[in-house]
Amino acid sequence: MLRFAPPRHRLTQDAHWPEVQRPGRRTPFSRRPDLEVLSVVVDAELLDGLSDNDLPSRELLLAGLLSHEFVRTLRYSEAGPPPELARQANPLSSEAVSGWLVVGERDLGGMQHWPVVAADDDSVLEAAVVGDAPEVAERDFEDPAYAELDAREAGLRRRLDAIAAKAAAVVGADMFITHRPYLRTARWEVTDGVLIATPLQALPLVSLYLRAQDRFIGWRDSRGHGTTTMTRGTFYSRAAVELVPQGWTVLTALAEHAQSGGDRRPLELAQAVYGRLQQTLIARDTMYWALNRPQDNDAADEALSAFDLATLTLAGAIDASARIAHHLLSLTGGDQSVAWLNRAWRKRACAASNALDSVFSGTSHLHAVTILSELRNTIHATQLNPLAVAISRTQVTTVIELPANSVKQLLSAMRNLGGPSPWGVVKHVSGRHLADPALLLDTLIANITTMLDAVMHAMPVGDLPGVNPRNRAVPQRRLAMLGGVPSESVLWQLDL
Repeated sequence: MLRFAPPRHRLTQDAHWPEVQRPGRRTPFSRRPDLEVLSVVVDAELLDGLSDNDLPSRELLLAGLLSHEFVRTLRYSEAGPPPELARQANPLSSEAVSGWLVVGERDLGGMQHWPVVAADDDSVLEAAVVGDAPEVAERDFEDPAYAELDAREAGLRRRLDAIAAKAAAVVGADMFITHRPYLRTARWEVTDGVLIATPLQALPLVSLYLRAQDRFIGWRDSRGHGTTTMTRGTFYSRAAVELVPQGWTVLTALAEHAQSGGDRRPLELAQAVYGRLQQTLIARDTMYWALNRPQDNDAADEALSAFDLATLTLAGAIDASARIAHHLLSLTGGDQSVAWLNRAWRKRACAASNALDSVFSGTSHLHAVTILSELRNTIHATQLNPLAVAISRTQVTTVIELPANSVKQLLSAMRNLGGPSPWGVVKHVSGRHLADPALLLDTLIANITTMLDAVMHAMPVGDLPGVNPRNRAVPQRRLAMLGGVPSESVLWQLDL
């Protein structure tokens, strides 16, 4: 997931805060939206043509989220707003159109600038693009963007891309949603403090912002006329089920078994699997909120605390799944020895279940559990060290240092899962191994939930007394509407 970085030289502008009513039921600790309004510029062509009659898609959901009252969205096009849209009667500009960012023709007198007007229903902002950035972009002949075009046309496209990005910056935008290739390939900083994102990159970030404002949305139509909201718990629990759908079959079967007089312990453990996954996803969001603020040691500490909690609860989900198998297979011995990494116990479990044996035969699941175990065990030993690292003269990022006593085991397991790079791990010139906490955690969640789904699929629940045979299979729910929410919506928003 992309991350925001603070601007270096942008002029300070007044903050805009969401307008909300004071709740009737409140105490002095009742919260209001913590963050200022998210300001977004989007290429108009990305929203044109979207129809709520189409199948649910990331693009449709993004359009809906951009219409939220906590987001100030401005459309942009070199051609300007459609002529049928009303121009605002404003002394600053005759080109002001609500919901649009407009760049005029270059004024060759004086400062030689491009006039910029941004308008919404309540205000009009007049600014200007000044400087030689458009000319620098036009002369950037070595850049690969637009290589399929002739030199003159490619230069013009680069120039227009730079003007668009600079216009977004001067009106205080936080993000520019666009497919313009030059803004992703340029080797110089075209704009200051504006995050350049494609629609698919922007969706999880806009949703992350809204979740930080306690706004959990299952679906919202592209014009914002209809919204299906969710509670915090429902949002994350739905995501947990979508990540491990086979577990829902197990949970349903164990609930039926318990209702018919069977042992409740396996049901409680299945509930714990989803409960721990839900806690993992909440901690992941907390980590991302910290990583999207200006990075310093305090932000690094907060990100690490969330990372630690995520690995601890993810390990709890894995441990609970092993204990479900222990109970359902009627294995002897106490729970203390039950763990997928315990070779003796796992051998007994696989001997009792061909389905479980196939899960671990010739697969890499145990390597993922090894990585999780080593990271989780830092709770008991040397902790991970958070570092706010300068990666350039102007940019700081947060990394974590892998503990020296675990790095050998971690790297060995990672080599069996694509190598350290997909896990965000690099070797520093000092010899230390540093990891991007977000990439490390996201890769870990992906691998562990894949294993959990396979393990749950292998659970012998179909023949338990009281279980309806029709509940043995997981129905295909791709893009099915569940309570007005497409089944994949929450995972699209979480970028998982």
